[in-house]
Amino acid sequence: MPRTFRVELRRCEETNVFVATSPDIPGLVVEAETVGGVMDAIKECAPHLIEDNLGLESDDGYAINVGYVSAATPSVSRSMSVEIPLVA
Repeated sequence: MPRTFRVELRRCEETNVFVATSPDIPGLVVEAETVGGVMDAIKECAPHLIEDNLGLESDDGYAINVGYVSAATPSVSRSMSVEIPLVA
């Protein structure tokens, strides 16, 4: 079974941009004005961080699960969940 990495997506109320961080991928912090922009940044950055910081390569088989976290209830994920398949 491939390993799954969690990424939490939030909207910053101060700057009005989307920010993604991960408790599973050390160093992952990306932001963009749109959800699509954040997803593109995750696809670009995450594989490098996973390889450099965790020693896994895309051939090892893993997935990234992105969940939206509401500002009103930061400990509860909302229904948005997207798996990003990573291809070398």
